Amino acid sequence: MMDHDTPPDLAIAPDQSARPCQAAPRIAPTDANALAAAFELSSSGLLILDVDNAVIAANTRFARMWGLTDAAIVAGVYGLPEALIARVADPAGFAARLRRLDCHPEEAMHDETMLADGSIFSWHTGPIPGADGTPQSRAWFFRDVTQQRVAEARLREEEEKFRSVVEQDIAGVCIIGDDSCIAYANAAYARLFGYTPAQLAGMPLLDIVPPEERETVTAALAAQFAGERRVVRIVSSVSAKDGHAVDIMVQASGAAYRGRPASVAVVIDISELQQAKRALELADIIVAQSPVVLFRLAPNGEFPTTYVSRNVARFGYDATPDDAGGFRLPQHIHPADKLRIAAGLRSLAGGVTGVLSDDCRLLGRDGQVCWVHAQIAALRDAKGNVTALQGTLIDIAERKHAERSLERLNRALRTLSSGNEVVVRAKSEHQLLDEMCRVLVEVGEYRRCWIGFAGAAEQSPIRVMSACGCAPSAAAAVETDAPVNALRSMSPVVAVACDAGETWAALPFALGPAARGVMALCSSAAHAFDADALKLLSELANDLAYGVLSLRAHAARDSSEQRLRDSMRATVQALASTLELRDPYTAGHQRRVAALAAAIARSLGIAEDEIHGIELAAMVHDVGKVQVPGEILTKPGKLTSLEYQLVQVHAQAGHDILKGIDFPWPVAQMVGQHHERLDGSGYPNHLSGDAILMGSRIIAVADVVETMMNHRPYRAALGRDAAMAEIASGRNHLFDAEVVDACLRLFREDAFCFA
Repeated sequence: MMDHDTPPDLAIAPDQSARPCQAAPRIAPTDANALAAAFELSSSGLLILDVDNAVIAANTRFARMWGLTDAAIVAGVYGLPEALIARVADPAGFAARLRRLDCHPEEAMHDETMLADGSIFSWHTGPIPGADGTPQSRAWFFRDVTQQRVAEARLREEEEKFRSVVEQDIAGVCIIGDDSCIAYANAAYARLFGYTPAQLAGMPLLDIVPPEERETVTAALAAQFAGERRVVRIVSSVSAKDGHAVDIMVQASGAAYRGRPASVAVVIDISELQQAKRALELADIIVAQSPVVLFRLAPNGEFPTTYVSRNVARFGYDATPDDAGGFRLPQHIHPADKLRIAAGLRSLAGGVTGVLSDDCRLLGRDGQVCWVHAQIAALRDAKGNVTALQGTLIDIAERKHAERSLERLNRALRTLSSGNEVVVRAKSEHQLLDEMCRVLVEVGEYRRCWIGFAGAAEQSPIRVMSACGCAPSAAAAVETDAPVNALRSMSPVVAVACDAGETWAALPFALGPAARGVMALCSSAAHAFDADALKLLSELANDLAYGVLSLRAHAARDSSEQRLRDSMRATVQALASTLELRDPYTAGHQRRVAALAAAIARSLGIAEDEIHGIELAAMVHDVGKVQVPGEILTKPGKLTSLEYQLVQVHAQAGHDILKGIDFPWPVAQMVGQHHERLDGSGYPNHLSGDAILMGSRIIAVADVVETMMNHRPYRAALGRDAAMAEIASGRNHLFDAEVVDACLRLFREDAFCFA
């Protein structure tokens, strides 16, 4: 396109190089000469053609641009449109434009055309109207823009090169316009702050600048927008979009962007560099105050020390390797660890790869032993040869102490847990004491242990009740009075038996107002009984006391309950015996029914306590017969209907007799229901199904079996098979199926028989 304005009208007077123009009578001669001079001296190539494309005028610049001579142009030697078409790179395209102008003489046109030799002309053409306003001729303006276009192409090429570099991930680049907003940001810059380039475009720069840096940045931008080209360098920590801190270094300088003042900034993420710098700044402090000692050894001979950090003084040594008080490894390693460490150093010096990492004891200059953790590796040259051994020593005395304390605590916890299991599971006091001593030696890893009891009086002797690791008779013969002192103060006592080199702990516990106990433990470790261990062991001693008292209380309760049961059983047996005196034919019947009922209940897996109640109920299940006349009970013949009704009364009568006695089981109900049947056909209340107690169901089956297998006044014994058949036939409608099955198994498989 042309860079000059094209005049709407043009009238050119004749001179020596142009034909006369027929359409300029209105211009004075002096003005015409001035215009002719301007026409000739124009930096653009000018050409005027009439409507038939004949040359009216052309300046020298036009002729030179197109490779024509002035005379030939004036003489009309060239057919100008054809001559121009022949010289362009795209003749067909240029000819098409000329044809359009021939068809539309009133049109103006702007374009660029490349010549065959590579030159580029920007041209503009427009009509020159005559007096009547119709086009009389056409003016052409040609400008050589070849260099401009080449420069623009080079500029685009350089811009592409710049963009290709900028778009790499090497560094973040952004351009800030003179409105202090981000005009451009590459992907690396956007990624630093957690945005996309599109999100950053148009964003005020100060939005991502830390508050403390905004004044500095604002001043720097103002100077650069004003034309200052000085490079500004800023190191700062900024917050990314997600809030995390990013250490950056910014270098910015003034520039122009799209014709406006701008600032171009290159941003580099120096987070790792800053971290390293901060680490270096702390290095001296770390070395001076850290428990980590740095050292370097020569990889030969006795591994002489070539460097050691000054904090080796914590072990009493000097940092100067050659000094008499200097540090030397492995000479200063404890004899128990020296051979192991020396072997590791020889392996590293011999080319073995890896790191020597080991805990060992270091002998301080004052002879004290200190635990350290050593890490040593080989340094190599470019050829892989070992040039030095470099390592660190870390004081781990506290860690070792903590490990030992934790080990003791864990052992005490395991002992407490195992001891509590013993307390819970022990069935007797003797078992409890023996098992507790065993746990303390086997789980607690104490050398010896014994447990003793004493009376409430201060001078009461200690009786050793159980011991492990030594004989009970020798248990109390210890070289310390810790157990006695512990009982006197009723608090834990720790003492050292100097002659034996052992440490004893005595843990007292109370056994009620009239007795005391003590748990004595022996260890070969000097610090086996720290505060935490004593606390847990004291808890275990109290748990032991609880276990002893619980077992004693349980034993006393069991003894009392057993006496009560024995008394109750004797009473019931006396009652049963009284009844049998009235009915000699059924003597022993209730006792045998009780034995069978207990066996059936046991076969069904019923608890022993409940079995005992069933057995007692069976022993007096016929106690109600005391209200039945004796002559009916002993009648040898068949009973009348009235007599049978009198006999049936005995079930309810038995219930009424026993209901006033406070048994721990429903004895009265079981007696009252022992003639009830599952289908409701029994008596006295015609109960059915689950309304009948399990004890009553068992007694019912046992009663039928015993009655049929033994003699009665009115018949002989029917035998076992008949009894089995009877209950089997009544299974599930008269008698409980499980009870029947259990009874059948007792006789058929277990060979049950009445005593």
